[in-house]
Amino acid sequence: MPYSVRFVRWHSTGKCKSISDERYKALQGENVHWFCVNCNKGTRHIWQALSKLEARHVKLEEELREMKDSTVSLKKDIDEKINSVTDTMLQELELTIYEKKVEQELSRKEESNAEALKGLAVP
Repeated sequence: MPYSVRFVRWHSTGKCKSISDERYKALQGENVHWFCVNCNKGTRHIWQALSKLEARHVKLEEELREMKDSTVSLKKDIDEKINSVTDTMLQELELTIYEKKVEQELSRKEESNAEALKGLAVP
């Protein structure tokens, strides 16, 4: 029995002013969608809404892809800055440690020189 689709409900030809059984059978095939005149009025709005929804979906996917790319780029920038700051801090720490060692060595040499001078002093 021929039918048209409206809001996922099935209607018989008697309720929809539809086409004959023979014509409907001829229309049955892969990727063929048929709506009676009455049902077609409502389905046009559904198809338009579906088309708009699909366009919004595509746009959202593009925006999501852009956000993901932006996030990856931002993470890369942050990682580079962290590495740069870390390297700078390590260099400063190494320099500070070196300076402390030099100061300690100078202090030891000064003490050693002072001791040596005491031994050379004339009584």
